[in-house]
Amino acid sequence: MLTKAAQAVALAAFCCAVTAHDAPTAWNETANAASAHRILTSAANGGLNVIVTFKNGTTAPLKHVNSQKFHTRGARLTEIRRSLEDHAKKTQHSVFDLLQKGTFMRSERFWISNQLYVHGATPDLVENIKKHPSVLSVELEAVHFLVQPVMPVGTSDLIVPASWGTTKIKAPVAWINKVYGADVVVGVIDSGARWTHEALKDNYRRSFGWYDPEWKTAEPYDLSGHGTHVTGIIAGGKGVGVAPKAQWIACKGCRATGCHTADLLSCMQFMLCPSTPDGSLRDCTKAPDVINNSWAGNKGITTFNSAIEAWKAAGIIPIFAAGNSGPSCGSVLSPGDQPGVITVGATDATDMVASFSGKGPTINGLVKPDVTAPGNSIKSTCVSSDTHYCAMSGSSMATPHVTGTVALLLGVKPGLSYAQVRQALTQGTTMAVRPAALVCGRVAATVFPNNQYGFGRIDVTKVLAVPV
Repeated sequence: MLTKAAQAVALAAFCCAVTAHDAPTAWNETANAASAHRILTSAANGGLNVIVTFKNGTTAPLKHVNSQKFHTRGARLTEIRRSLEDHAKKTQHSVFDLLQKGTFMRSERFWISNQLYVHGATPDLVENIKKHPSVLSVELEAVHFLVQPVMPVGTSDLIVPASWGTTKIKAPVAWINKVYGADVVVGVIDSGARWTHEALKDNYRRSFGWYDPEWKTAEPYDLSGHGTHVTGIIAGGKGVGVAPKAQWIACKGCRATGCHTADLLSCMQFMLCPSTPDGSLRDCTKAPDVINNSWAGNKGITTFNSAIEAWKAAGIIPIFAAGNSGPSCGSVLSPGDQPGVITVGATDATDMVASFSGKGPTINGLVKPDVTAPGNSIKSTCVSSDTHYCAMSGSSMATPHVTGTVALLLGVKPGLSYAQVRQALTQGTTMAVRPAALVCGRVAATVFPNNQYGFGRIDVTKVLAVPV
C-alpha cells in the first residue's frame, strides 16, 4: 500500500497532467453548478484508478464497418464488435506489456471505445503509461451521478388511466392505433430495476437482459429506485409507460457510491453486445434499439464519445438527460452537452420549461437540449414493492418519455438511423409551449430551436407522422 505522503504527491502531480486533457469531474446533481467537485477514486491499496484513451481511437474500425453492407442487423453488430475488439487488442498490446512490468490490482479493456481501465496503479506505472507513444490521455476515474429526482412524492396504488406525461405527449393516441412499441428493445443504464414489479415483469427480456459490472448478480435489482422509475416511464404497463409492449434490458451503471466511469463504459459495451449476467457469453444480436441514459457528469466531458459513436454505427439510438442544474443558462451537463446525442430537458403540466432543467448553450456553443418532455411530478413504478407507484420530478423523468417515443417510432418504422430518428423527434414537437422570460445564448424561448425547449416539447402523433 502507498503511504499517505506518496498518495498525496501522486494525486497532486497527476491532477496537473489530467487537467491538460480536460479530465472528467464528478457532479452532484442536486447541487448548483458552481459547487461541482472532483472525486478522484483510489483503490484499496492506495493506488490510482485511471482511464487510458489511445490515439488511434475507433475511427478506422467503424469506417471499415460502415463501408460494408450486411443482410441483417445482427451481422452488422457482430462485425462491429469483432472489428473494434481486434483494433483495441492491436492498439493496446504494448501498454498491456507495460502493465506486466508495473504494480496494479486489475485492468479492463473497453474495445467499444479503445480505452483501458487500470485499477490500483502505482504512480510510477501511471507515469509510464502517460509517456507511452500510443496513449492520448490518462484520466483519473470520475464518479458521476444519476440525475436525481428533484421532488420525490409518496407511494400509492396505481391510478388508471395513463399518467399526465404520457397523455400530454399523446402516447394514448398511438395505443388506440395499436402502436405500442412491440418488437422493440430498450436499454436502460441506471441504478438497476425491480424487475418483479407488476408493471415491468411481463416485458423484461431475461435472455441477455441484465448486467451488473460490480457484483455480476443473476437478476436485476435496484437499491435507489431511480432505475425502476425510469424503466416504468419507458415501457411499464398499467398506464405508466409510453411504449408498454417494448421489451427492456438493463445494466447497473450506478452503485450506491455513484456512477463510476468504468462501470458506465462496461454498461455501454454490454449494450452494444449483451452478455449473460456473469459476462461469460455474448450475443450481439441481442443489442437494444435505443438506450436511455438518465445520468450525467460535469460539462465538456468527452470520455464517452467513442462509445456513443459505436452505438450509432450499430444503429442504436442514444438518449441523454440534460441534467437538473438549472435554472441558469449554460447548465446542460455531459454527455448531454455533446453533439452526437439526443438531449432531453423537462417541462411541467402547463408546458413551461422546468426551472431545474439543464439549459444551453453548451461550452462549445451548441444549442441544447434538443427536445423537451414531461418531467415534473411523473408517476411511475416504485421500488418499494411490486405494486407501488410514486411520482418524481427531473430531467431523468423527461428523458424516458422520449426514449419511449423512439420505441413507438421504431415499432412502426424499424431500422431507422440515428439521423432519421433525430429528424423525426426534432420535427415532431409542439412549439405551443409557455414562453420563458429567460434568454439563453441570445436566443429567445419563442424562437426554435432554443436553449431551453430545444425544438419544442415532444408529441408522439407528430413524431410518427414525420416522413423519414
